Amino acid sequence: MTDALPIGVNAAVELSKEGGACLRAGDYSGASRCFRKGLELEPDNAVLMIQLGMLCCKLGRGEEGLALFERAAEVDPKQIQAYHQLGIYWSRRCRDDLAEPMFRRCIELNNRDVRARHQLGLLFVKQDRCREAWNVFTKILKYDPRNPQALSELDKLHIRIGEQRAAQQQAEAQVSDG
Repeated sequence: MTDALPIGVNAAVELSKEGGACLRAGDYSGASRCFRKGLELEPDNAVLMIQLGMLCCKLGRGEEGLALFERAAEVDPKQIQAYHQLGIYWSRRCRDDLAEPMFRRCIELNNRDVRARHQLGLLFVKQDRCREAWNVFTKILKYDPRNPQALSELDKLHIRIGEQRAAQQQAEAQVSDG
């Protein structure tokens, strides 16, 4: 990062770009400086909030990240990335009840959002909601027919559903045998 931070009409955009470059280079303090300076210039910049929130989460400051994601969704209710990050945040904390509506909001805003559909499908798998997961991953293939993650998850679900059917048939057979 250069010593002089950008100033001017597009300074927040430039700071966002520069912060992203710092992040990719592993310069977390430089990234933080850029994102925070950008937010000083544009306090309602949802993109900068999300970037800083992701950095905070990466650095173990999840509560600060959560507050930034929530604020980003508040100032820009159509900002898909804010809801996606909220979903990831809650999913990583095993709060599927809070994660699911965030991923659904992403899909509501962009029906073709493959990333949100994938995360929603994984939540369903984790909750043993196999049919719903199947439908989600199948829908991904409608938009991206060669999506390797969706294909892989469908293969796993095919096996899992088959095992569930076999177990159910075995249980039914034991009940009828008396």
